[in-house]
Amino acid sequence: MSLSAWMTLLLRHLSRATLLALLVTSSNVSGAQGPETARQRNVDAPLRWTTKPMRVDRAEQDLPRIEDRRKSDPFPDILYVPPSVRTPDSVTFQVDGTIHRLAYLAPVPSQKVCVEETGRKWACGLRARMALRTLIAGKQIRCKSIAEGEDAFKIVHCELAVGRSLAEELLKAGAAVGSGVLDDDLGAMERQARTSRSGIWADSQFSRDHPKRSR
Repeated sequence: MSLSAWMTLLLRHLSRATLLALLVTSSNVSGAQGPETARQRNVDAPLRWTTKPMRVDRAEQDLPRIEDRRKSDPFPDILYVPPSVRTPDSVTFQVDGTIHRLAYLAPVPSQKVCVEETGRKWACGLRARMALRTLIAGKQIRCKSIAEGEDAFKIVHCELAVGRSLAEELLKAGAAVGSGVLDDDLGAMERQARTSRSGIWADSQFSRDHPKRSR
């Protein structure tokens, strides 16, 4: 006798109560195995679908986390500078209502008129302000906040690209001067501008009034 014929004969002789008992026993066995499988998969409870809002406690969720970029990135703040950016002086610019002032720098006064050894005069203050504008207008730059002041005022250090500091570019062009103690890179840019008489350093009186920094 084949297996299928044998099963058919067995089912005919079993009572309805016996079949029901077998089904209940099979269901209990399956239910006992369910939580074990869930524990093996590190699941605290079976998934439940609902149309009602449920509160999720994130502290109890053991999920992989993406590292906070702001903690690992030396320049975490990305700023898009509009083409019409306002630059009150050569180290200050305004984006989205916030005034950003570059750290480690002092501006060339916007109304400054430089006089060279030859007697030639030129608007070095205006040119310094335009140098900042040319470097950042319509571009995306990355900054980090050094300090915050009142009236939406921030002291920032920024880079134009990876490894290209905005402060270094302004110092190299003589569009700003160092303020306080400078690191090696900033100090080198200021010495280079002074030697080549770039920007503000072309003014003979200014150069005499600002002696070289000691390294």
